[in-house]
Amino acid sequence: MMDNLRVKIGWLRRLPGRTVTDILRVCRLKKQLESSTDKIVYFGVPEHSNLGDMAQYYCIRRFFEKYYREYTVIDVPSRNYLNNTFGIAGLLRENIAESDLIFFQSGYCTQDLGGREEEMHRAVIRDFPQNRMVILPQTVFFRSEENRQLTARVYNSHPDMLFLARDRLSYKTALQMFNRLPVRQYPDIVTTLIGQYSYDAPRQGVLFCLRNDSEKSVSQEDIKILTEHICRTESCYRLDTNLRIAPQRLVRHLQPVLEKTFAKFSRYRCVVTDRYYGIIFALIANTPVVVLPTKDHKVTTGVEWFQQVYPGRVYLAEDAYRAVKMVEAVLSQPLPPFNEPYFEKEYYAKLRQLIDQSL
Repeated sequence: MMDNLRVKIGWLRRLPGRTVTDILRVCRLKKQLESSTDKIVYFGVPEHSNLGDMAQYYCIRRFFEKYYREYTVIDVPSRNYLNNTFGIAGLLRENIAESDLIFFQSGYCTQDLGGREEEMHRAVIRDFPQNRMVILPQTVFFRSEENRQLTARVYNSHPDMLFLARDRLSYKTALQMFNRLPVRQYPDIVTTLIGQYSYDAPRQGVLFCLRNDSEKSVSQEDIKILTEHICRTESCYRLDTNLRIAPQRLVRHLQPVLEKTFAKFSRYRCVVTDRYYGIIFALIANTPVVVLPTKDHKVTTGVEWFQQVYPGRVYLAEDAYRAVKMVEAVLSQPLPPFNEPYFEKEYYAKLRQLIDQSL
């Protein structure tokens, strides 16, 4: 019997675009659909090793466990639904009841810059017009007016969907695009981890958590000048939130990996970053952070919110020269007070009530 099973799995593994992870996911999904009454179907779960996206997954799952304990949660990656991997899309269309809830992964997903998340949003919205839906906090940005209008048309066609925008400009855009939906400005869900950890180990040096992609705004030459200037007097370290670890392995060890990362952020007197989650991880670690801008509004508008809630912890530098001055100012000051769990108390402890009232 085991030999037959090995042969079957070996054959399935050779099918293009399909993995053992997909096989196990479909088996688990079938079992959940057969055995569950109240279900949350969570679309767009990440399949890569970006720690910011995985932190969202961790916190969304944590939110469900805390506030929707009576529901069975079914994870569905965008790729599996759009490709109908082993019939996943058909299974869901046949077995999701009208009373089941649909949630979408938060992040930079309502956009036309790349990836398949927005395509998945539109497909699911069309396929399940009878279900209540929640699009968790998004950055919204469209380069193409045609794509913008298509997304607006599909979203506005749904009679029972709540859209959450995670910054001021995304909220303004969402209000214009989704004029038939309830739209709220809501913080990124990873902010619920701020105030949950305390660290008392000695701190020294500056941590640089910088991106190396098309979203970078400050030139590589200016970054080099910035780091060289600071590293003359301070010990400097580098860290990235894109990890070299298989996504499946990362999911299995997600909590310890996240907590180890937060602990790393807590070892420094200052963080310099142009990553959105570099800011949040610094606030979780209670470490002051100097922020460099990116080409879009995701980071700068996020800073506005964090500065209001945690004054004296987050500094926005328009360029590398100002960043140097801000780092020097941070290093000359004592560590700020412990960051309170503001976003958990004021927003996510109240989100289920908001959902029930809106849908």
